Amino acid sequence: MERGSQNGEYDGRVMTEEQMEILRKQIAMYAVICGQLVSHESLSSKLPVSSGMNPTGGGYFDSIVASPSTYKISHRHRWTPTSMQLQIFESIYEEGSGTPKPQRIKEIMMELSQHGQVMDKNVYNWFQNRRPR
Repeated sequence: MERGSQNGEYDGRVMTEEQMEILRKQIAMYAVICGQLVSHESLSSKLPVSSGMNPTGGGYFDSIVASPSTYKISHRHRWTPTSMQLQIFESIYEEGSGTPKPQRIKEIMMELSQHGQVMDKNVYNWFQNRRPR
């Protein structure tokens, strides 16, 4: 800890002026980054969601959008297949091969994407949920 030069008494400071200046710069940089993140989140929320993924491509997640005074947790949207997609799913399931391999999942996803948004993990999960217990 810093001690004042007068009578060897403690002057209340725990950081040097140089350390304080470095901390001020770090806080300023952090504030800029937070502002950019808030701007990015607000722009991202206006972009169309492609195949159930968030616009940054990271899949589903609950993002926290920071504002100066509050935190807001956004809710993810549940994917629901269209009636045509369900018909396709059921016809493939009736073939009886169980959960498809990754290459087949991609093929199914491409076919289903002609009838609405879908991701490969939606296809995988549908088959996992559909299989008999």
